Amino acid sequence: MSSSASALERLRRIDSLPYGPARAAATELIVREVEEHGPREILFEALLSLVAAHTFSGGEDLAFAPFSRALRLWDEAPELFDEQDALTLFWAFKWVADATRSFPQIYRAQADALLDDMERRYRLAGYSLAAVEKIRLGWRLHTGEDPREALQHWLTAARDGSTDCAACDLSTRVRAHLTLGELEEGAQLAHTQIGRCNREPAGTFFALAEIELQRGDARAAREAVQQARREVKREDVDSCGAWRGLEFEVLARTGDLDLGLRRLAAGLSAADLAGEDPLDTLGFLRGLCAGLAANPERLGDPAPSLPGAEGAATLGDLLELVRRRAADLAAQFDRRNGTAHQSERLAEALAATAIAGASPAELREGAGESGVADGAGGAWADGAGAGADAGPAEAGGSIGTSAAGDAADAPLDARAAPAASAAEASPSAPGAEAPSVASAAGPSAAVADQDDPQALWQYAESLRIDDPERPAAYLAAARAAESAGLLDDAGLAYAEHAQAAVFAEQEARAHRAFERGVRLLIAGDAPSGMVAQVISAWAPIAVLEGSLSAILEILQERMGQAEDPLERARLADALARLIASAPEATAQQGLDRSTAIALAEEAAGAFETAGSLDLAAHAGWLLARLQRDEGLAAEATASYRTVLAAFGSLRERENRAEAAGELIAHLRDLGESLAADEVARSLGERLR
Repeated sequence: MSSSASALERLRRIDSLPYGPARAAATELIVREVEEHGPREILFEALLSLVAAHTFSGGEDLAFAPFSRALRLWDEAPELFDEQDALTLFWAFKWVADATRSFPQIYRAQADALLDDMERRYRLAGYSLAAVEKIRLGWRLHTGEDPREALQHWLTAARDGSTDCAACDLSTRVRAHLTLGELEEGAQLAHTQIGRCNREPAGTFFALAEIELQRGDARAAREAVQQARREVKREDVDSCGAWRGLEFEVLARTGDLDLGLRRLAAGLSAADLAGEDPLDTLGFLRGLCAGLAANPERLGDPAPSLPGAEGAATLGDLLELVRRRAADLAAQFDRRNGTAHQSERLAEALAATAIAGASPAELREGAGESGVADGAGGAWADGAGAGADAGPAEAGGSIGTSAAGDAADAPLDARAAPAASAAEASPSAPGAEAPSVASAAGPSAAVADQDDPQALWQYAESLRIDDPERPAAYLAAARAAESAGLLDDAGLAYAEHAQAAVFAEQEARAHRAFERGVRLLIAGDAPSGMVAQVISAWAPIAVLEGSLSAILEILQERMGQAEDPLERARLADALARLIASAPEATAQQGLDRSTAIALAEEAAGAFETAGSLDLAAHAGWLLARLQRDEGLAAEATASYRTVLAAFGSLRERENRAEAAGELIAHLRDLGESLAADEVARSLGERLR
């Protein structure tokens, strides 16, 4: 194979990977190789692949240099490009020019000069100037300058293949209405959004939430955030810190500060408080300031343990820490912009107050809420435990054999479905009165009066995963089975009810249902493997709900009784993830991170011995992260390499790429750049 074909083939493989640090590192190596050794005819494509990799992997500032090289190549050798190359270049121009606004170290004059050059090139190429005018509008919305003239220029510009999609354009119009104080017009327009892309309609719904906050409508703001969250859970949606900050603000200002803090803690990393995109970070911090400032009576409460905010003992300390960081960023932007707009927006956030309205419980019911995070997060972020083969392999009794928590059916980190209003899950102890479903959504009239567990189960199984009747349908099956004395069947149905509730973002309800289901499975002498898998599915929800006593008690008791190696491995994996995700709570039980490392290592080995290679890879991934965080550098490196080999043999490209990104960062932190490059280079190789 020629060097050109080989490099192009590797570039194609890398371009098929999910965006992230590993893809960016691997693409950078291809660019370096082609620049040094050729062939020159694929350099342009490699450079623009690198621009895209940085742009959509959180490194927009790193995209400036390869874009400049691509633009210079365009000027020097136009014969290398065809019409599609031209369109690709001009799309990349939009990404880069728009990103200049996010970095205060880029002077306004530099950004204006780039936009002027963009306009000149678009005119010469015969493209519409809508993209240029939209970026200019974005600058005015950012600086606080009157946007009306820029808005009119953008709205009247022609549309062609170089302009953004209709969904993005509508979202920008909603944002303009919001900035101009035209709240009614903005809300009406937002409700017409039907388009989809990598940011929409999530962006529109978040803008709508901001509008409803300003209008003082707590319920509408919560509903808008809930709609946005469902969209963010789609795999192809690019989320951002500013959205998460706004979500926290909405929850905290509508009486649910604790829910906001739990969601925040579940997904926060140290980088979020000092992010790679300063403007996005400012938006995130501003939302935190507004939500905390709106609850002055709570500022003396203990602060949750948040990465990047370890010195904050109280919520007041946390507010002050966040305020200082936000004020510094706002000042940097205002100096660059020559206005005081960002500092004024921060002052408005710090003056935010709670919004009166319905009680938090009523608001959650109306918006379909009760959960605490987007999927599992934390130690479940690799999809194991919660999403990797989380369901029982077999079901006991007469109801059926569907796996509670089957990843192909209802993974715990699945994207949200339309909200269901299922009834409250029952008390924990077997024999307690089962909950009523009179207030639940469904089951339909065709089976509402059924008391046959088999018929109710079959009805629940027939529903689509996003059917709002699904949680209540499984709950009805669980109640019927429990009334008939089929305890293992009832436990399985409660587990399925819990999974359906998680999908509908009703995690508090799911937590209670999981506990009841596990206790019924144990009381009904269900197969030990089934019990272990349901416990594994329950574990991340228990962490997110901050309620660990019951699951820790059950886990430790079951581990002491486990005779089957695979059952014990599942329990060990679940307990290791609990410790990793809730170190403070589990430390009170004498369970520290060294215990988690030992458990993860035990689980990985047992899964591998049993031939469950996917579970072994995920347990090994957890082990590598724990070792890295504990400063066991050599051990972490070895574990990561084992994980990459396992994911490679399983042809799991996305998991392999994510784990590779972590290993690359780990090796670079150790000063082992050559080893990091070798890992990145391997991502372009064909999987055997």
